[in-house]
Order: sequence, then structure tokens, then C-alpha cells
Amino acid sequence: MAKVILGNHTAVFAAPSERDRIRKFYSDVLGCKVRVKTDEVDRFQLDDFHFCFVWQSTALDESYFLKAIYLELQTDNIEEMKQKILAFGVKKVDARPASLFPGARRTGVQARGHQ
Repeated sequence: MAKVILGNHTAVFAAPSERDRIRKFYSDVLGCKVRVKTDEVDRFQLDDFHFCFVWQSTALDESYFLKAIYLELQTDNIEEMKQKILAFGVKKVDARPASLFPGARRTGVQARGHQ
């Protein structure tokens, strides 16, 4: 059987109306490096992981978009990062059941592009 591993890139289709907020969140709040920034696509890098946003007018509306993907963030200071994310205006949500991710420490937030 062929072996499969997860790569280090993800792409999300997002509405152009969300572009400025997504750019601020990934660069200013999470500290990602901007690698590509165009009217068609943005690419951010955090360590070895790349987030691509493809700007399309046919992307999901906000209510569905916020449920598009689950993103696990790891930090050495959960409370500090949580406060930074919440201060940005991200909504707090109930975290996923611990049984899905045994041993993980988490807080639940819902951000544009990821939750």
C-alpha cells in the first residue's frame, strides 16, 4: 500500500471582502511571513508551514467560511496568545472535545480562514 503523509501547505478559498482582515490576522496576530500578496492569492509562512488564500467571489459566505477548517495552534504561552487573538476580535467558541486530541492543551477561537 502506498504511504501518505500530510504536506506543509494548505489552501483556503476566501472572499475578497475578507482579504484585509485575513492578512492582518495571519501577519500581525500570528506573526506569519508574507511570501506572496496579490489580488488572486496570498501565501503566508509560519516556520515550515504555508497558508495559501485564493481570493474568489464564489467563496463560501462568512457563516460557512468560519467552519471551513480546524487549525491547531501551538504556543509556549497559551494565555498570551489567546488574549492577542481575542483582542483582534476573533470569537471565542467551545473547544473540540479533548477525546479528539488527547494530551493537547487548548482554547477555542474562531478566526477568518480557520477555527
